[in-house]
Amino acid sequence: MIAPGRILAVLAVLLALASPTDSHAQTAVPSASLSLVRGAVEVAGKLVPLPPGRWLPIASGIERHGGDAFATRALARIENGAVEAVVIVRANAGTRPGAFTGPGECARSDIHLAYVAYDTTADGLCMFINHVVLSDEVAGPPVWLAARERLATLGALVTETWLAVGIRARTGSHVVDVRYYFAPPDFRSALPDRDWAGNRWSPERAFADPDRRASIRRLGAWTVWAREAVELGLRGQIPDAALPPSPWDGPDLGRRLVERRVAAVDHLKATGRMGEDEYRRQRRQLEMATIDPEQSELPLWRRSLWKRFTHRVASATESLGVSYLVIGSLWPSLGFTALFELVSPVGTYLHQLIWPDAAADDHTRPRDFAEIGRND
Repeated sequence: MIAPGRILAVLAVLLALASPTDSHAQTAVPSASLSLVRGAVEVAGKLVPLPPGRWLPIASGIERHGGDAFATRALARIENGAVEAVVIVRANAGTRPGAFTGPGECARSDIHLAYVAYDTTADGLCMFINHVVLSDEVAGPPVWLAARERLATLGALVTETWLAVGIRARTGSHVVDVRYYFAPPDFRSALPDRDWAGNRWSPERAFADPDRRASIRRLGAWTVWAREAVELGLRGQIPDAALPPSPWDGPDLGRRLVERRVAAVDHLKATGRMGEDEYRRQRRQLEMATIDPEQSELPLWRRSLWKRFTHRVASATESLGVSYLVIGSLWPSLGFTALFELVSPVGTYLHQLIWPDAAADDHTRPRDFAEIGRND
């Protein structure tokens, strides 16, 4: 299987080459008809883009994270009696938290996508794709509990497995954390699957199935598209052209996204704001974005074990070499190396117990909200 995250390696160019936006574009404002929302939703003064369709606000409230307050809102898109998507938005209700970095998912290597665009003390943006499985063991945040009650009163079918896209963006004054939960394309026909690791939408099993692999690829392209809209909404405006399309309908999203970036690069070249060499480089990178990644030879768990094994071998070889240079005898050097390799992990573990907060300071420690179900 291809390593998690690499299933979307084709999108790396699109992530790196951000397309410019028109600063004078009209702001997309949420419109409501009979309490339904389209286009974008406003939460604590921040605009958050929504996929196409009619979105029903189903819950809202204030969520506390330490001493900080976040305005929280949940919306659902219901079609033919089933919930096809849910959006949960959190935005700072007051002063932006001074040390509010990305969620833990953005540092994971066992999910479909984990990408940190930038992360400084002043601003940051990261995004991820993971599958989430509803579970009786995970209650979820209060806004989700209220949302489930509302959906139950509406008699809407709620799938157990969701494909989650998380985007967190922050500036010097504002933070927005948006989670898009999409019902998988096969949710009406597939049997219930409460397992997370062995779920049909886990990275390993999804890559093995052509249809699911294509769905994850489309969702990756959609995530890149939504990222730009979230960044713009955090600053108070979303051009209509930046609003994300539906992740499942219409032409190939990856190709459409490449075409948008090519048009932006062509515009920069035509207006003299990009040199010939840089233009050719970016055009070449964009053309490469249409090539599918290849499958790796080993599944993730075997690659992880092999990586750990080779790391220990390299460490032991280094210790043996240094010991032999100092002692000058093979067998005592082997004994010292074995002792060191056994004691070192124990010392590291004890150090973590004594200093649980030493691994990360306030700036780098992940800041997580409660998830609606199992995500690991």
